Amino acid sequence: MKVLFISKDFKQSQANGGFVVSKRNYDLFLKLFGKDNIDLYVFPVPTFVSKLKGLLFNRDYGITKKIENEIKTKIIRGTYNYVFFNSSLFGNLIEYCRNGGIKTITFFHNIEKKYYHDVYKYKKSVSTYFFYKYVSRLEKKSCLFSDCKIVLNERDSEEMQKEYSILPELILPISMDSHVKSIKNNNSKKGKCGFIGSDMFANKDGMLWFIKNVLPHINKQFVVAGSICDYLKERLSANYENLEMLGRVNNVDDFYNSVEFVVSPIFLGSGMKTKSVEALSYGIPIIGTKEAFVGIDYKNIGELCQSASEFIEKINNFDISKYSGHPYKYFEKNLSNSVVLKKLKTYIEGCEKWMLHKFQ
Repeated sequence: MKVLFISKDFKQSQANGGFVVSKRNYDLFLKLFGKDNIDLYVFPVPTFVSKLKGLLFNRDYGITKKIENEIKTKIIRGTYNYVFFNSSLFGNLIEYCRNGGIKTITFFHNIEKKYYHDVYKYKKSVSTYFFYKYVSRLEKKSCLFSDCKIVLNERDSEEMQKEYSILPELILPISMDSHVKSIKNNNSKKGKCGFIGSDMFANKDGMLWFIKNVLPHINKQFVVAGSICDYLKERLSANYENLEMLGRVNNVDDFYNSVEFVVSPIFLGSGMKTKSVEALSYGIPIIGTKEAFVGIDYKNIGELCQSASEFIEKINNFDISKYSGHPYKYFEKNLSNSVVLKKLKTYIEGCEKWMLHKFQ
């Protein structure tokens, strides 16, 4: 079986959640079909200018005319069983494949209409409004013309049905390899909790809220890592004795070895939270909001909080013995790469039989 895998570049040194999942998707396809059967086409991470041109000239998100022509040429000249689109913002190219009788699989990192609506609510600018409309149009085409649609969780499946009256063919959660062996048992992490993440809008919103409303009232040292630190240093005017900012870290093992548990005060967004899955892969409990646990059953692996008072109470009364290895057990059973690979393999095999019937 031959697959053309189309994605924006995911080879970043400081990767955010989207890049981590993109790399995971590629690795799963390599394991499933073998390197000789995967034709990878990656293009540069879109700039604001390329995204704006895409909006103005009705091209796919961040796709230049040159990239569009290169992809179409590969599709026409190739003999692929599938074209895999690593985003739901390739609506025009997916329609092009449908018109040419070429089978497609599309991976929805989010329901982008929901995600960009949250971006618009957060920034309230003219540009974010027009981008919200733009991605909604592209994603609608992806739903209409994709032969197989993959989403991350039940919430996204319900959102797809609500927004586009279409259901996905597969729910495939974020997954990764185990990191539990990287965790060291030491006393220095006792009394410490933390957050690690990029400076994307949902992290900015959640972290400023947490630092203002929760941090002054907890009895723990709070450790923050990732590019979110650059943003916080610019915005915070007060000094917090129990706040430690590590900044960008070369090895996330260092962060997870410095805390007993993580907090995830995220209220906006779509899809799943990569950092929640990452924490569980280290066997680390999570105290977070409903959004932080989308696609994850929080029972026995963490605590659900939606208000400042709930965060304060759960953090101040945290007891590591309560979790007794459950976070990693949950990860191993539901979110490990090996488990998700089996699910994808079963789906592709069934999908292939369905495709053969459909295109006869």
